[in-house]
Amino acid sequence: MRWLATILGLLRLACLRAEDNKPLVEHKNRKPYLVTFYVNVDDELDSFEVMVHPEWAPLGAARFRELLDAKFYRTDVRFFRVVPTFITQFGISGDPAVSAEWRGKTIRDDPVVKSNQRGYISFATTQMFVNTKDNKNLDGIAAGSATAYNAISSEKSLVCRLGMGFSPFAEVVGDGMGVVDRIFAEYGETPAQGRIQAEGNKYLKNSFPRLSYITDIKKGSEPKRAARRKAMHERKPTKPRPKATTSSLLSGLQKMTQQTPQFRKDADSDQRSTLVVGGFPGFRHAWRTSTAPLVY
Repeated sequence: MRWLATILGLLRLACLRAEDNKPLVEHKNRKPYLVTFYVNVDDELDSFEVMVHPEWAPLGAARFRELLDAKFYRTDVRFFRVVPTFITQFGISGDPAVSAEWRGKTIRDDPVVKSNQRGYISFATTQMFVNTKDNKNLDGIAAGSATAYNAISSEKSLVCRLGMGFSPFAEVVGDGMGVVDRIFAEYGETPAQGRIQAEGNKYLKNSFPRLSYITDIKKGSEPKRAARRKAMHERKPTKPRPKATTSSLLSGLQKMTQQTPQFRKDADSDQRSTLVVGGFPGFRHAWRTSTAPLVY
């Protein structure tokens, strides 16, 4: 097996040299910072917060910042691949011209510092994915990691990825995974990435109209929306109202009639009188009597 490790090492070195000419970005600020994802889920606007950690993956975090500054996510970027027991993937622009511009701007892989836990976000070129469960097999060369990478991205040689894995650069914080879990998943892995790159949202809107999408990503938090969402989740469930029965209706009627009721005989008929309940202005109910006037 030593010879296999040697070959992989040489191939990896060749890949790194091939990437030396690719544009790299530098992250001057290594402090974590918060961003808010604004999303449309089933025609409802919502948001979730993400903490970016440049110390986890400096190059990935820097590329994300670069995409933010370029307003990349204002093209209604779709969540085009959603596997609830695996990942939620996005990052192809809705504008084919923008996709073509960024396709060649690859970056080197960051060493994997953090494991791909649920809620952690990792990069694959301009694309990225949220882990919707713990995916340790994406951390590096392990059982299933090669297959997982091949399924996520075909833009880079698989050989260049072996041994490195996907490095998380950010995490969904607070109750944000509750929003991520609601992202539309029924299309699964059906949308074709090649057609998204070439045709953008025109293809997705026609063939997959219910896909959830990002409307914008902004630096900082939105405390009001987060507070409302937190209050909604923490609200105590109310007790269900008991079903109305004949006895409960009669009991309620009896209580109302105890409030000094007055009776007025309708002028147009000897067979009907109107009950006017004191304390309930405007409440009137017609009672049919037999042949005799209503007596209280």
